[in-house]
Amino acid sequence: MRILCTGDLHIGRRSSRIPNANSTTSCSSAWKRIVTYAIKNKIELILVSGDFIDRDNKNFEAMGPIRAGIEELEKHNIHVICVAGNHDHDVLPEIVQKINRDNFFLLGRGGCWEEHHFNGSDATTLVINGWSFPKPSYRISPLNSISINKNASSFNIGLMHADYEVSNSSYGPVSHVELEASGVDLWVLGHIHRRAIIDMSSGRKAIYPGSPQAMDPGPGEQGEHGFYDVEIKNDKILDIDFIPVSSVRYEELTVDISDCDNEFDVESKVSYGISDAVNQYICESDKYDKVLSFLSISLFLTGRQRFEGGIHNSIQKIIDADLDTFDLQISIHKVIDNTLYNYSAEQISQIANGIGASAAVAKLIQEIENSPDKVIPERFRSSVNSSRLELSRAKLYRESGVMLNAWDDAEIKDILIKQSYALLDSILANQKMNSIDQ
Repeated sequence: MRILCTGDLHIGRRSSRIPNANSTTSCSSAWKRIVTYAIKNKIELILVSGDFIDRDNKNFEAMGPIRAGIEELEKHNIHVICVAGNHDHDVLPEIVQKINRDNFFLLGRGGCWEEHHFNGSDATTLVINGWSFPKPSYRISPLNSISINKNASSFNIGLMHADYEVSNSSYGPVSHVELEASGVDLWVLGHIHRRAIIDMSSGRKAIYPGSPQAMDPGPGEQGEHGFYDVEIKNDKILDIDFIPVSSVRYEELTVDISDCDNEFDVESKVSYGISDAVNQYICESDKYDKVLSFLSISLFLTGRQRFEGGIHNSIQKIIDADLDTFDLQISIHKVIDNTLYNYSAEQISQIANGIGASAAVAKLIQEIENSPDKVIPERFRSSVNSSRLELSRAKLYRESGVMLNAWDDAEIKDILIKQSYALLDSILANQKMNSIDQ
């Protein structure tokens, strides 16, 4: 049998970050796509791991879409089992009661574990243990109060809204040890908006489906959003397939402008970078019904500027550019200039003629850059070989697969130059901060 596992739907919420936000970019739209997918793919059971409804507009916007979806699923004998999260602990029990359909269940009211049996069409029996938030925050582990008696002939599922491995969390902190000790075959967890699969012993899993609709440009919302289609056979997890359904996607894009000779090159490189990223995201979205309609990019410019005048004009042009494609609205959320200043040979000479650490590093840069092309100064060779040997013994490098011994003089020289400039940047930045403090 196949079940659909979804996380924080937050129905009633619409991203304020999206220009001209409409029904296709609201969280309710993801719920509609979940309903459509479940019917089309003969899903038998949908599990919702909390925050079905958003904190704002709980009753005004949530009731209609949820009722319509539940009624449509009922026509196809698809059941929905949910638990309440910290956002909807008070209103979800009321809405489930008002909708009052035989295929719609809420487990664990009041923070008490509750068991529900579900029989699949292939004779698979699921035993779902659910726990709901009794209040907006809950500082102790929900697993403190559970004792699950596993039935060898059933597949056991745990359903709760919880914070994994965050011991001081205010939102149901649970540990990996607790999940393992429960003996549950599959945990379906809510609260974290990014998807994750947590492996446990004997092939058992804990999954965070994440929020099916991306809602914010923050780190927890970047990447694909959707739900998990889980196939269970012979009381074992046969397959877990991620299905992207978010019409909105937030991403970070880093572009190194070190090889750009002017502002036009910067704009061109950024344009190509965005184009490549867009093509990748569209291909990923095409896995299910070409749902992606809005892309927000936080752009980070890195590297060392090789031309005079800075990149302020380029940044403004990038922000003002019309990047939309035929079926995808693209917005630059922000541009962060992390580029480093381009030192001229005269400036390096001026610093080298001074005193202190900055002068020493500037002299080092001069020596390395003035050595013959693709050759490192001979006096550095012994130190380089010693450092390379030390790095090759480090566990991190052994696991990375980097072949340090394969580096030739040209690669080593390039690394030495980059690191020397980085050190000079750091020294001068510290000197500037100290002068300001004084």
